[in-house]
Amino acid sequence: GLGLAVTAATALAALALVPGGLKVVSPAQLDVLLAAIHREQPGSIRGTAADVLSKARLSPAQLIELSSHLPTAGLLELDRLLAPFAQSADEAAGLALVAALAAPELQSAVTVESLKQRLAKYGPLVQAEADKLYVSIDAEHAHQSERLHAALESLPAGDIRRGQEIFNSTRVSCRSSS
Repeated sequence: GLGLAVTAATALAALALVPGGLKVVSPAQLDVLLAAIHREQPGSIRGTAADVLSKARLSPAQLIELSSHLPTAGLLELDRLLAPFAQSADEAAGLALVAALAAPELQSAVTVESLKQRLAKYGPLVQAEADKLYVSIDAEHAHQSERLHAALESLPAGDIRRGQEIFNSTRVSCRSSS
């Protein structure tokens, strides 16, 4: 199963406490981290693993391995998972990242701006591939925007008073009493 053992959750918590992030990630640590970012893991586990990876110094081979896990990672963590790529200029790692992000479901979860920052140090071959990806991401975002507008047009007009009643009702409790 995908459920991480208690020991793995403890290991993650310990890795998250390393000041300044991990300077070296062992193969065993990377396995735990990559298992933990899978979208079927609980959000707290994914978030902790993404935080650790975002600050970790990964080798080019480890960056390539991370990019192979991006298509199954939680989309909320995706932006943090791109952070370790910013410290590298390794062509193979850059190309692996761009190839992984070509998956349509990932394109809707990243912005061209954040990708440009992450890929700034890479050479012309990676930049050329990234330029194709940026066009595709922009098209995907435009398509999303069109679908959203179409959905909004088809919705009936709202009733603000009824919305306020529902928001304030004790049954729904949008406002928690914390």
